[in-house]
Amino acid sequence: MKKYLIVFLISMVPLIELRGAIPYAVGFGLPIVPSIIVSVIGNMLPVPFIFLFARRILEWGKDKKYIGKFFTWCLEKGEKGGRKLEEKAGRGLYVALLLFVGIPLVRGHPAAGHGRLDRHPRRQHPGHGLQEKRPVRPPGRPPRRRDHAPGVARPVRRHRLPPIVTNNCITMTLKRIILWSASLLLAANCLTGCLAGAKGIFKDITRTDPDGHKLHAVYAPAKDPATAQGTAIVVHGYTDNHLVFMYLVRMYRDEFNYNVMVPDLQYFGYSEGEAAQMGWLDRLDVEDWAAVAHDIFKDDFTVVHGVSMGAATAMMMSGDDLPSYIRAFVEDCGYSSAWDQFAHNLKDSFHLPPFPILNSASIVSKHRYGWGFKEASSVNQLAKCDRPMLFIHGTEDDFVPVDHVFKNYAAKTHGYKELVLVPGAVHANSYAKDPKNYTWRVKYFLDRIQSGEIK
Repeated sequence: MKKYLIVFLISMVPLIELRGAIPYAVGFGLPIVPSIIVSVIGNMLPVPFIFLFARRILEWGKDKKYIGKFFTWCLEKGEKGGRKLEEKAGRGLYVALLLFVGIPLVRGHPAAGHGRLDRHPRRQHPGHGLQEKRPVRPPGRPPRRRDHAPGVARPVRRHRLPPIVTNNCITMTLKRIILWSASLLLAANCLTGCLAGAKGIFKDITRTDPDGHKLHAVYAPAKDPATAQGTAIVVHGYTDNHLVFMYLVRMYRDEFNYNVMVPDLQYFGYSEGEAAQMGWLDRLDVEDWAAVAHDIFKDDFTVVHGVSMGAATAMMMSGDDLPSYIRAFVEDCGYSSAWDQFAHNLKDSFHLPPFPILNSASIVSKHRYGWGFKEASSVNQLAKCDRPMLFIHGTEDDFVPVDHVFKNYAAKTHGYKELVLVPGAVHANSYAKDPKNYTWRVKYFLDRIQSGEIK
């Protein structure tokens, strides 16, 4: 219940909202559907109160001695935002408000919608190059008195915006000023509590690679160090860092009683580097981190568990000459090679063939960084791997398509291998899709290695 309350409070924080609350829930192993429901409720709850009463409060306080200037500024900002929305949206005012205010998954916080829609689409503003269309005077009605000089274009009268527009913009302004400080305070308290729980558990460690880059990692002992079952090296994916896959850290440490080390790969997190290495040179860094972890924890069983690019790193590492304490690998949605992955991205995003773009880029990478795209191959390394490996992939993965795992699985011809397909899971989503089954499959795989059933 406490974790759901934290998810509820995080979802109220502007900018963080659902994009922060849902990953938090997944990271702590909460079921995804109830977590989404709680997040949406928390995201929407403050809106009706601010929307219905904000303008009345501001109108009341705009003439007061100390708060008048601030309240007037909020009203003016709401009107200004409404004018902008009206100019852009035209007849679509209420549709736009429905999409950008009523549906929080479309754009951030429901109180963050803003803009303006025109109740009078025929009426144009000066500078648009069009004059307003005047109504036809009924027979028998006297002409209206001119309030402007003959020959001068009739001035455009600015109409009062619909209350829903200005109220929405006022909601946006107050939400980001008043609720911002309160909700950030709540989030800070939650974060402080989380960090306090982790105090004394996670430790930072740095080392320098042969090229002079400072590399960073964090490590933590098992929940019960005296009965630790082994050590897990968790390897993150592209653009990620050691914080992103804390759900795996929790799984290994709290549920499996493993020591854990999570490195930041070169160019990511707190580690230095000139560019992403797509797993090829990263494998050498992870091998060094595994040696560091072995020196710290002094055990003889290490599993390397990677996700996405981290999974490719684990597979590329598996074909090297490794120390005996590295006993198993778990790869989750890794690609078959850097070339295959880039070719898919190039076709999927830009509808372009690999030649000549990838060929040229691979030559540049080889010259500048010392490795080519085809050289960075999981398939080639898996052909030399003789240690147990668990392959996991989501059937709906369209970023690293599921055919990559079939190619990787077929390439490993020595030693034990096992394939788990997670129905409906997209990229790097297998744990979130079915955390209980994911945890059980990994634990069952490792327990059989520990017992000597598989080698």
